Amino acid sequence: MGTTVAFKKVFPYAKDAMNLPVRDVNAAIPFYESIMGFQLVSRQETPMKSAVLQRDDIRIGLAENGGDPEQEGCFFEVDDDEAVMLMNDSPYGLTASIWTRDMDRAAEIGARIKTGTVYMNRCDYLDPHLTWTGVKDTGRGAALSKYGFDALTQPKSFHLRDV
Repeated sequence: MGTTVAFKKVFPYAKDAMNLPVRDVNAAIPFYESIMGFQLVSRQETPMKSAVLQRDDIRIGLAENGGDPEQEGCFFEVDDDEAVMLMNDSPYGLTASIWTRDMDRAAEIGARIKTGTVYMNRCDYLDPHLTWTGVKDTGRGAALSKYGFDALTQPKSFHLRDV
């Protein structure tokens, strides 16, 4: 692994990518630097602890503002080919989540991603009618749907003849 893609745009879940809530700015910065590839631009202690980070041509702001960091955040637009390359560069392949308004685009990208499950505009839903499965190092069987229940049942045959 170690492959990176360029972030083209940032889209906050709420309204402001420069005011993303975190519980602890000092604890969040190392994640954004080492995992996400951002660099610290500035830091502020008042009126609340906050930091501005930059990567490629975008900036985001982290703030201890009382918001819910588990519900508010952002996602980044990247080039489709680069995203598929990066996702397929993983030893795992349980799920992928594609965020777009274009269902055909999601289906085309999803077909290229080596995962067992592809979501469009969500990442947290199990449908009992759809197989929950993975590939690569997460490809150990199936759950839900007919295929998942087949593993939990034992067929029995009867051949009855009237005499």
